[in-house]
Amino acid sequence: MAGLWENGELTSGSLLMQTGSKYVGKFKEMKFHGKGVLTLSEESHLIGNFSEGKLNGSGVMNTENGMMEGTFKDGDLEGSGTIFIKEGNIISGRWDQEGSLKDIKKIV
Repeated sequence: MAGLWENGELTSGSLLMQTGSKYVGKFKEMKFHGKGVLTLSEESHLIGNFSEGKLNGSGVMNTENGMMEGTFKDGDLEGSGTIFIKEGNIISGRWDQEGSLKDIKKIV
């Protein structure tokens, strides 16, 4: 763990976890909080705003299967978003609190 400490608290920097995951960004009370990048593997990472250790607000989630971008709440798409699937499909719409797709804008 390396970074900027203020009043004995890590406020920004990087953290390498035992799993091999790495977070670079802002911290609050030792949790990911604010803008940051969480790299889970070579092909999987989260970019955006974190709160209480989870992606919240605007963000991008890349996985080995494609990419999701939009509004996240507690790590899940909620609100407007778009999924780009590696095979070339694009799904755009609005996700509700249960993770169900509503108001599909386009499917390619």
